[in-house]
Amino acid sequence: MSTKRLRISDSNIRKYLKSDAVTRLRDERYALELRFHKSRESATWWLIDKRKSNGREGRPNWERLGTWPRLTAGSLFELLPLKIARMATGTDEIVTDWYTFGDCLNWYADHVESSHFLSKERKSTVKSAIRRHLMPAVAELPLAGVRKHHIKDQLIWPLHNRYSLRTVKSYFAILKAAFNQAVREEHLTVNPIAAMNFSDFISKKIPPNEGRLQPDMVTVLFEQLKAVPVQQQVFVLMQLGHGTRITETRLARWRWIDWDEGLLRIPASYTKNREALTLPLTWQMKNLLR
Repeated sequence: MSTKRLRISDSNIRKYLKSDAVTRLRDERYALELRFHKSRESATWWLIDKRKSNGREGRPNWERLGTWPRLTAGSLFELLPLKIARMATGTDEIVTDWYTFGDCLNWYADHVESSHFLSKERKSTVKSAIRRHLMPAVAELPLAGVRKHHIKDQLIWPLHNRYSLRTVKSYFAILKAAFNQAVREEHLTVNPIAAMNFSDFISKKIPPNEGRLQPDMVTVLFEQLKAVPVQQQVFVLMQLGHGTRITETRLARWRWIDWDEGLLRIPASYTKNREALTLPLTWQMKNLLR
């Protein structure tokens, strides 16, 4: 890893992009660094705060300012003196190269993909919602000046024409989560949809999901189960016996079973709401599993 110290400009950036030997440019005037990406087509701006009052106990704080070439050197150096002055006076504002909802959603998709706290299923759900529903609807909306009627006309109403209220609300929740996380990580100073709630667009109460399997259907189900392999029979019977979700049942492990206490303990990492479940095993269920 080689660092070149110089007065950073767009022309110098393009010059050193061609040299694989240089991976970073350090500015002579400011505590600023530009790190080239592996593609050698773009780079990330980093501002280095070495002040003792930066809350890092004397350690430098590296703040991501944006990516080149979207945020050019010319544009950055126009904003940088003002930012440094605001940092010194405690009235700091964030420099960002985000201009549209799509910029935030693309970042959030990467954020979700790199998370160690979300299940594969949840990651897939969020990324699919962003790619298939949110981006086509609101990607071009600017971060400034968006009103509730824009979200209603471009997102909520079109989705409501195709999906249930519960599904539309879940997609809107992902949009809210993206901006909330961006503000928490200080990629944005203002959340353009902070004051928007789903009830602003649709006030109808969403009824709870009804169970699809009614008591009078169980006898018929048992007859149908006779025609499938034993493993599938056990899968269905465990769901009936415990009321567990598909994934919680599918991923069940023998080590979760406490035969002496007659309990099935599902760890929090395997449940949808990330809360551990402790379920009683009836004598019928214990016999089935044995």
